[in-house]
Amino acid sequence: MIRVKKLNKYFNKGKNNELHVLNDINLEFENNGLVVILGESGSGKTTLLNTIGGLDVFADGEIDYDGETVNRYSPKKIEKIRNDKFGYIFQNYYLLMDNSVEYNVKLALSVYDMTDEEKQERTEYVLDALNMGRYKKKLVSELSGGQQQRVSIARALVKAPSIILADEPTGNLDEENTINTMSLLRNISKECLVIVVSHEKRISKFFADRIIEIQDGQVKKDYKNKATKSYEKADDSNIYLRELSKESMENDDFRINIYKDSRQIKGNADKENSKIISGENISEKIKTVAAQDKENQGNEIKNETDKIVLNFAWKDGKLYIQNLSDTEIAFEGEESGCQMVDDKKPQIDISSVDEIDYSLEKPKAGRTAKLPFREIVKMARENLKLLGKKQAFMIGTLLMVSVLLSVGAADFTNRMSIDKQSVVKSDSHVVTVQLSPVEGVFDDQLNKAAKDFIGKIKQENKYSDIFISANCDMAIKYNGYSQLGGSVAKLSGYSFISNKHLKKSSLICGKMPENRDEAVVDKWVLENFMKSDSAIAPLYKKVDDFIGTTIISPANQIEFKITGVSDTGEPDIFVEENKLLGLSYSAMNLASLDEMKRLYADKKGSGIKSDTKLESKKVLARKSIYNQDKMMGSFLFTDQRYGTFEIVGYFDDDINVDYIANEQDCENIRTTYNAYSKSFDVYTDDVDGAIKYLKKKASAYRKKYFTTSVKCQYNNQLNKYREKRKMNVGTKNIVTIALALLAFIMIYFSIKSNAVSRIEELTVYRLLGIEKGSILQAYVLEMMMLCAYTVLPGALITSSIIKFMAQVPSLQIKMIYPWWAVLLLIIIIFAINIILSILPVNKIISRPPAELAVKD
Repeated sequence: MIRVKKLNKYFNKGKNNELHVLNDINLEFENNGLVVILGESGSGKTTLLNTIGGLDVFADGEIDYDGETVNRYSPKKIEKIRNDKFGYIFQNYYLLMDNSVEYNVKLALSVYDMTDEEKQERTEYVLDALNMGRYKKKLVSELSGGQQQRVSIARALVKAPSIILADEPTGNLDEENTINTMSLLRNISKECLVIVVSHEKRISKFFADRIIEIQDGQVKKDYKNKATKSYEKADDSNIYLRELSKESMENDDFRINIYKDSRQIKGNADKENSKIISGENISEKIKTVAAQDKENQGNEIKNETDKIVLNFAWKDGKLYIQNLSDTEIAFEGEESGCQMVDDKKPQIDISSVDEIDYSLEKPKAGRTAKLPFREIVKMARENLKLLGKKQAFMIGTLLMVSVLLSVGAADFTNRMSIDKQSVVKSDSHVVTVQLSPVEGVFDDQLNKAAKDFIGKIKQENKYSDIFISANCDMAIKYNGYSQLGGSVAKLSGYSFISNKHLKKSSLICGKMPENRDEAVVDKWVLENFMKSDSAIAPLYKKVDDFIGTTIISPANQIEFKITGVSDTGEPDIFVEENKLLGLSYSAMNLASLDEMKRLYADKKGSGIKSDTKLESKKVLARKSIYNQDKMMGSFLFTDQRYGTFEIVGYFDDDINVDYIANEQDCENIRTTYNAYSKSFDVYTDDVDGAIKYLKKKASAYRKKYFTTSVKCQYNNQLNKYREKRKMNVGTKNIVTIALALLAFIMIYFSIKSNAVSRIEELTVYRLLGIEKGSILQAYVLEMMMLCAYTVLPGALITSSIIKFMAQVPSLQIKMIYPWWAVLLLIIIIFAINIILSILPVNKIISRPPAELAVKD
């Protein structure tokens, strides 16, 4: 039961043109019966229907739905009531014109837990009841207005709702379909409440159980209707002979029957427009015959102007008719739209209406008013099918924007990214320390202070991984084609790092170095060489090709064989630590005994035995050096920097080293070299901490001995590049951002235009009670699908072209545009498009459904 209490509604409230469209309405409706709300146009009957049905807001009052009271318009609350109880038949249909009849009807079942088979069965039953079954696969746009109205009716009936609200349901139907539809609604009203808005009193008087007459927003009459027992069609153009009086004339050859309305007054015959002559065979055989001279009959005709005068002549098997009156002659048949029926005019009896067989079980309500996800997907797919026809502009906009943003993103990424391989020349773990003597300090004092400084660092063992800054040039020595044999090309941009920091897991090809003449070079260094303009660089197609290649120091002819290639993300050449002494100018070519014993112990002619031991300040020398010293009668080796060492033995000249000492002496020599060179490197994972620590330790020597420069060359190189880049990117970034904003504004207005053009579709969804969230999800999914075949290929193809062009050396395009940036761009475009698609749609569907219908 519905109870309406003191319901008021205004249009333009508080303005000069305020209208009080519903004025203190008080009504009660039972659970069944057919109620007709009668009224002239503008009386407020449709507004009342919409308000009762939860489609429109109201100013005050309350509506009670079976104990559930609504005293203000609450979308969440009212939508549940609408979906549970109401079915709607709209005067303007509100169908999805580009979808099939079947889809439109099934849409009303979307909120129910039903299988596709159950939906199909109910849909076919209702369409058959309305004589629309044969049109179920047709697009609604291909139907006539009357057929579309029947689809709208079917959509309401398929839910078997508790309450059906029908706004002029027969307004666009002919009389026969009007009777069928109203008969169906009357039959359904036995089980549910049917409220019909109409202005046709004759139809209402015949079908209604109750009539409410409304005028100027007020209920003027409310009464039970005593239905007339029979109903005559008003638009029946046939002639029913048994309702007319009959006169006959007959002889041996002819029998002529004349029918006329017995109520017709003689003397008004000249006002009739036509006379009907029966006989379908005559219609094709009429010929005008002048059987007599009209001048001879003139007097006769003048005396009979109030009569119909016809002359019939039968000749040669044909009937000739001469019309001597001013009346027209029309022939009965389908072509004329009038047939003569030997019967009385049919009447529809109310008892026959009540006997119409129609029964449809109410479906079980779903757990929520939201659409199931599969229905949302289906709705999105159906909408997407139509975009190719209607929204070419939006598709074109999305494609164009994806291309523009891809180009802009590539440019922006290139400017904001750093190609470290082309910028950085040093390992990020290395801190370089340089000592500058203060004025007036003596060299021996400076060297002693420097050695003391390094010793304290090593003693505290916090940042004690100190090694030689071997700033020497290296070159690739080509060993391939004989024409280029012995060619060398400069290798640049690298740091020498001790082997102890190389992990086997970092190797991508080759093997770890096994002796001091082997090295592992990082692919960073080799890839830079392959990009260089060296004559031999093109001969190396991949980093694996460098395995076995020799790198050489042109200054002192020290060579390394590349045994492996690493991928540490650093520009490194990994060598044995003591050999860094040999790479440095004017330094000793020194090796540790432990290393030499591992490589050469007990090998024939090596001169190195496994049990060889060296005490402090005692060394082994190369045989040629040993013999030279022997000739001089002295086996002492003295160096101003490292002190005096005693030569106690020799080793084979084939071993590429000058002296062998124990590990402690090797370390002392390295420390001394660092102190005398006033420069050394520290390897650490905590660069910032090391810089702070070293500066603090060096502060004690600042006044008397030296000042200290502690830097991470890696950071310096990056910072220098960033500073240089800042000068160029500011204006370009503004242009890029402006381009992106313009692109997204284009997308927004394109989506908004699309939403506005589809307001009728949105109206249909809201009028059917489909929850806002489900509509938004469908549009989000639709936008994702749309982006999937516009933005996704557009961005991928454009980005691929950009990356390909960057790989063509002759184009000289340096572009950093990694695939992760492409993926991020696609995600951003998807996300923004989704947000932009929600905004206009949400604004539209947030209005009450009746207001949407008015705006449509």
